[in-house]
Amino acid sequence: MNDIHRVRDYLADQTVSSNFTLIDQSDFVVVDYFDPEINSSVVNNDMQYVHDNDKDDTYIDLMKG
Repeated sequence: MNDIHRVRDYLADQTVSSNFTLIDQSDFVVVDYFDPEINSSVVNNDMQYVHDNDKDDTYIDLMKG
């Protein structure tokens, strides 16, 4: 069971690292919200990384039409 937790943590770290690499390579970032009431730690981390690295960001709420 310990191995499963280590693999899960490793994969989560790789996902975050991959997202940050894509953000670094981008000129701007668009965050698409389907339901802003649902908290997503991944989206929050990505948005904070965008802000901290002075990237242009755009937030879209498709629920408003």
